Formats: sequence, C-alpha cells, structure tokens
Amino acid sequence: MTEVDFSAYFRNGFEAQGIHLRSEFTENLTSNISFTHAFTFLNTDFKAIFGQTFLTKVDGREVEPKLISRKSTYNNIKVNVPIYTLRGDVSYQLTPKFQFEPGLLFTFSPANSFGDRGIIYEGLTDSDMFSILHEDEELVNSDNEFYQVIRPETDGDEFWYDFRRSEGYLQGRYDPLSFLSLALGMRFDYFNLTEELSAQPRGSLSVKLSNNATLRFAYGSYEQSPLGYQVLAENGNRDLKSSIARHYTMEFEHRLSSQTELKFATYYKSLFDLVTTNVVEFTNDFGLQTTVRYYNQGTGYISGAEAFLRHRVNEKFFGWFSYAWTHREQRAHLDAPYEPHIFANTHIISLVSNYNISPTLEIGGKWQYSSGTTGAPVSEILLIQDPITRGMQPIFTDVQGAYEISLASLPSYHRLDIRVIKTWRRKGWQISGFLEILNVYNRKNTIKFHNPAGDNVQEAPQLPIIPYIGLTIEF
Repeated sequence: MTEVDFSAYFRNGFEAQGIHLRSEFTENLTSNISFTHAFTFLNTDFKAIFGQTFLTKVDGREVEPKLISRKSTYNNIKVNVPIYTLRGDVSYQLTPKFQFEPGLLFTFSPANSFGDRGIIYEGLTDSDMFSILHEDEELVNSDNEFYQVIRPETDGDEFWYDFRRSEGYLQGRYDPLSFLSLALGMRFDYFNLTEELSAQPRGSLSVKLSNNATLRFAYGSYEQSPLGYQVLAENGNRDLKSSIARHYTMEFEHRLSSQTELKFATYYKSLFDLVTTNVVEFTNDFGLQTTVRYYNQGTGYISGAEAFLRHRVNEKFFGWFSYAWTHREQRAHLDAPYEPHIFANTHIISLVSNYNISPTLEIGGKWQYSSGTTGAPVSEILLIQDPITRGMQPIFTDVQGAYEISLASLPSYHRLDIRVIKTWRRKGWQISGFLEILNVYNRKNTIKFHNPAGDNVQEAPQLPIIPYIGLTIEF
C-alpha cells in the first residue's frame, strides 16, 4: 500500500524605495539622477511523502495495517536579495539637429540564499520488524511508529555573493531633414559574474512618408548574462559568457484619422552562445547519479509580427486591439537539428475598451487569449526566483528526480477582466475607488504538470473569478 502526502509554504515578496532628481541647467542641457533600493525575498518549505509501505499480513494472517517504511522529500529555501542602483542620464542639444545622450548605471547586490533539500528513507528498526513478524500482538496492533532513518540523502548549502554591474551608453540623435531621423549608439556593460566587458551597438532610422505615416528600421546587439547557479553552483561553469541576440526590426505607424491609429511591426532575432546543458552520469555511494554541465553552445532564431489598432471617440470611449505572432527555433549545439522552442505562445490576442459614463464614473474591460505552450521546464513557467541569484537555490532543478515534476504546459487560455472606477472631489481632495473582477466568466484555465516519464499528467487550476477593490486618495 502506498500513499502520497504533500504540504507547502511559499512566500515571495518585493519592496522598493527611490530618490529621483531632475535638473534643467539650460534650455539645452537636462539631467536625471536616481538612487533606488529594492529588496526581494523568497521563503519556501515543501514537504512530500511519496511512498509508504504497510504490513497487512503476518504468516498469511491479516493484521491491523502497520506502517513499516516511508520515503519523503523536502525542499526548504530562503533567499534575500537587496539591490542598490545609482543611475544618471544626460541630454544635451548640441545643435538644432543633433542631440547627445550619455548615461551611466551602477548596481550592487550582496545576495544571500540558503537551501536544504533531499530525500529521507525511514523504516522500522530491525528489532521491531523481528517482533512483528513473530506475531508480537502488542506491536502489530500498536499505533506507535518506531522509525530509524535508514539512509538520509540531503543537500544543504548556503550562498553568498556580491553581484556588481557597471553600464554606460553613448547615443546621438541626428535629424538632417524634416522627414529623416537617425539614432546611433553604443552600450558598454561589465558584470563581475562573468568578468567580461561588452560593447553592444544600437541604431535606428526613421522616415516620415508623404501620407504622414512613419517607417522605422532598427538594429541592436544585446547580451544576457548566464544565471547565477549556472556559473557559481557546484556543477556550474566559471568560463560561461553572456548569450548574444541581434535584433532586426521594421515598424510602421500611421494615423488613419484623428481618432484612429495603426501600428505594425515585424522582427527577426538571431541568437548565439545560448547556455545549454549536457547531462553527465557518475556513480557515488547512492548508485548511478546524473548532473548537468553548462556551456555556451546553443544557437537559435525568433521571428514574429505584431499589429496594434486603437480608436477613440471624443473623450467618452477608447479601445484597442492587438495581435502578436511568434515563432522560435533553436538547437542545443552545432551538431543538433533546429527544433521549435517548447516555451513560445504562437498567438496572443488582446482586446481593451474603456467608456466614461460621466466625468466621475468609468468602466473598462480587457479580454486576453493565448494559444498556450506544448511543454516547458517548470522553472521557465513558474518564475518565482529572485532576479539576481536567479536560481542559486532552484525549486525545480535542470535534472529532476524520479518523483519530481520536470515539465509544465499551458493549454489555450482566455479570460475577461472588468473594472469600474468612481471618483469624488471634496475640498481639494480627490478620492478614487475601483472594483475589478478578474476572469468574469470564470474560465477554467489550467496548468498541466508532467512527470519525467511522461505517463502521468496532473492539472492545477489557474485564477478563478476574483473580485477586489482599491481606494486612492490624492491631496
């Protein structure tokens, strides 16, 4: 006889404070300086009994079921990540046609995390088993459980690391003709995790057409640092570098009338040096084990298109419609074939409208549709890690145990949200209250969890219909 039991505690939070200073030294020279502090924390405590064995017969005779062995897993995580950021941006109009825009950004994050996870195997002591098998009626019928830990398998570790990042950019905007605008820039980035200095060129060309439409072409090189655990964990690779993405974009904007606006964009992204894994097998005291090694060996590409249409009727009504199509393929290494990326919503649709019933009362709604995903690593869909350590204490690891969930999928999804806002003005005070209802028609959207063998799928509901209220006071 087996029985599965599970308990969980989860708390993930964020708070931030900041000071911002804007200075206008002259008509042509302005600056913005800000200092912010943000704090992210994550506390979890997962416990699961995934196997229990009961003794129900002794010498062919049925007896009161007696628990004789149990297998359980636990995963306790605590993450505390403060982030201090200093940013400065300057804009200087050198000539009527040329504007210079430099900027700097520094971040410091003394991150700390602790994780304790493992599997515990428990069972009755040898003397208890001997007594039961020899028909000790007192032990057979007893509710007491006499356990010894047969083989604990645990993995507890604490992580400290001071993340430092320095960024700077230089950008120039030049308008040589009334219908032509050109922007060129360079971004510099240094991150102590990878100890590399990168230069990322960016540029755009904007042309106003004869019908007052705007056509824009843009190029940008972007880099993304590897995740903390991919570099610093026991199985991490200290030689990992940033992944590179080169973006090519074309945008078209046209005001069809004074009340209607149309935007369309298409893009292509080429991906290089993606961090992918190789599974490595090794043997230790617990038998054959698996782990992963991380390398900059993946490549890929993303193509897509987006359309946006907005319409306004006086000050009473406005609404907009958007549609996005995305296709992504990548390969784990140069000798592997390209395959569709498992975590990509091919179609996304949004419909938004808002109506002012009176100067103090308005109602709005938003309908969303997503075509869903076929199956992605749980850690990609459930983004519950902090933004800096990025999984130094992963709840779901790259290599899953036999009793863990490795993939999750999102079936097609849609829902309707409605909001009503009422405003009161009294003696210089403005009070706004709102009622919002999420998932008005209570669509049964779900998320599916798959075990590694693929022979068991569990469904968990997403948000049901949820009303909530808010109040804002301005004086």
